[in-house]
Amino acid sequence: MRFVANKPCNMGGKRYFIGEEIPPDEILDPAALEKMGIIHVIHDGIRKESNGREEGMPEVTFSIQIMKEDGMFEIGVTEAQIREVIKTMQMGTRDAVAHIRDAVTDDTVLIILDAADSRVQIKKEAEAKAKEIAGAEESKGDA
Repeated sequence: MRFVANKPCNMGGKRYFIGEEIPPDEILDPAALEKMGIIHVIHDGIRKESNGREEGMPEVTFSIQIMKEDGMFEIGVTEAQIREVIKTMQMGTRDAVAHIRDAVTDDTVLIILDAADSRVQIKKEAEAKAKEIAGAEESKGDA
């Protein structure tokens, strides 16, 4: 079993910051510390994937509502898609447009960017990329 700090804390006279691994001999009552949200317990035998999910755990999909001119609709999103949207929205306009053009291939990410980002250039690029992806999928179906 391994322990990771969720909050800055002192254990055994040493200061640990968020994300740092705490040696097991420093933890006196792991259940209480985990319940208070100070640490996170990582059980041996379960490796962390690079995207932050524990291996063997199903990917969680949840619904968010998108409001468009013609009404509301729900869309299912995953954690990875939300991360991609947030990462893109934090970029400057030029970088975000280039990122959408070169790296974004998920139509759900493009839909959320179009709905949530207020920058006109981002909306235009997301729409253009979505049409490009849809056109590529249609041509695959013809072959």
